[in-house]
Amino acid sequence: YAGFVNGEGTNVLTSQAVATTTATQASPPGSYPITVTGGAAGNYAITHVAGTLVVQADTLPVFVVQPSSGSVVVGGSHLLGVSVSGTGPFSYQWQKNGVPLAGRNSSTIAFNPVSVADAGSYRVTVSNAFGTVVSADAQLVVNPVGSSVTWVSPAPVTYGEELSIGQLNAGAGGIAGSFQYSPQPGTVLPAGVHSLQVTFTPSDTNTHTVATAGVSLTVLKAPLTVRVQDTNRVVGQANPAFSLSYGGFVNGDGAGALTSLAVATSPATVASPPGQYPIAVQGASGSNYAITHFNGVLTVLSDTPVITTQP
Repeated sequence: YAGFVNGEGTNVLTSQAVATTTATQASPPGSYPITVTGGAAGNYAITHVAGTLVVQADTLPVFVVQPSSGSVVVGGSHLLGVSVSGTGPFSYQWQKNGVPLAGRNSSTIAFNPVSVADAGSYRVTVSNAFGTVVSADAQLVVNPVGSSVTWVSPAPVTYGEELSIGQLNAGAGGIAGSFQYSPQPGTVLPAGVHSLQVTFTPSDTNTHTVATAGVSLTVLKAPLTVRVQDTNRVVGQANPAFSLSYGGFVNGDGAGALTSLAVATSPATVASPPGQYPIAVQGASGSNYAITHFNGVLTVLSDTPVITTQP
């Protein structure tokens, strides 16, 4: 009722209004008129306003859109959601691995950022006045983030130097983990160009992946000298055996590490007169050594005594 004045109410009516409709208990879903009749009062001109009765179908919720599975990296985002039709209002309850999730009571569930703990099987129950339905399961797969190894090609080293932090210094952007190098630290590589490899294993392989990288390293030949000792003999004698000495072997090497040994020769013969003659050194070679040959001097002495100081 609307329009009473002077502080009056329905108690001043001499008869009450009555509302009726054509709909019955067996009426199908649809809209039906509500007719208002009756109602009278000595001081009021009463107008009746009709209404509408909507008979709804007694249907359970029906999924129009099911939740969809997804595969996401750690730190990414993902949205699970459903859409339903039927007789509202609806209530929602999400579950993970069959266990209800507290506070997850809407048609969507958002993950941002995604963590390893979010991985699992999700579904939602939807209820209305006529019952409850359960969605299909949606799988959320959480993948580790790809690791990235940075490694600058090191400067050349010389044969005999052990591999160390100066060459084996890869990084992984601050991600905790371990580095496995090949060749290992402490290795002495032969001269030449070599491939260095590293495998980075993160401390937590659930959040980051294993990664590999490689660089090239040039190993230079080590310097090595071969010297012949100066010597002498008397004219008419054969040349003596020349004495050779090597300087600069590393890594515990000796002359056995060379592919060919040095040879010392002189043009002086038995018939050569007294004087100085070169001793030429040549022929030494080795894959790990840059060899420099140093010649010597053979002095052929006279066999006639010479008085160098008079009385």
